[in-house]
Amino acid sequence: MMSLNKGLLVVVCVLGFMLIACKKKEIPGPAGDQGLAGIDGKSYINSISFPVQSSQWVVDSVAKHWAVTLESYLITKEVYDKGSVKVFVRIDSLWQELPFLDDDTFTQFGFEPGRVKLVVTDMHSTVPLRPATSQYRIVTISEH
Repeated sequence: MMSLNKGLLVVVCVLGFMLIACKKKEIPGPAGDQGLAGIDGKSYINSISFPVQSSQWVVDSVAKHWAVTLESYLITKEVYDKGSVKVFVRIDSLWQELPFLDDDTFTQFGFEPGRVKLVVTDMHSTVPLRPATSQYRIVTISEH
């Protein structure tokens, strides 16, 4: 029994010394090209919240989804070309970012200057139930 404990102690000590003695050698990668200088380092964030009524949704029985296209002055040509657009839906008291999956129902969006399109599909390639009236929010981020 005594020699087993001594053997275990030796193994633990050897492993401990090996782990302490190991050092990771960091090899830096090549430097990348210098990026373009920013204009003024500022971003501009705009948002608007609005309801989408259940009656606004239009079914596409061929594509098997519900869709609604909404006008939005926030999605300018500049935002479309160089900015970012986020869309959120309010579920209970929380804002959920799209795309959003709820059970088997998937809500997503697309956009172009002046409008955003919301689409609700079912993962099983069937037409889901008509979406309920919900609150949505569009957020745009741009440099100017």
